[in-house]
Amino acid sequence: MLIFPFRTNTAVCLGKIAPHLHHSTRQKVLLPAFTGKLRDPFPPARIAAVNALAATQQFFTIAETANRRGNKNTFVGNESFNFCR
Repeated sequence: MLIFPFRTNTAVCLGKIAPHLHHSTRQKVLLPAFTGKLRDPFPPARIAAVNALAATQQFFTIAETANRRGNKNTFVGNESFNFCR
């Protein structure tokens, strides 16, 4: 399917332009985009999301990243990671 490379390239592009985005735009766009791609069925898209998160980690606090809701595989409150299910 042709849509898979576009999803991968979206994560790569967002990671590269992140330093040039306004602070409020980064907070609204980047974490939801990257954490949503962590559940992508296409492995290169997941890898791109992890690499983009690593490249932009200086823009997020630990609390922002840990409390990101909407992704069942993130740490929220006292819950544990849910990667094995």
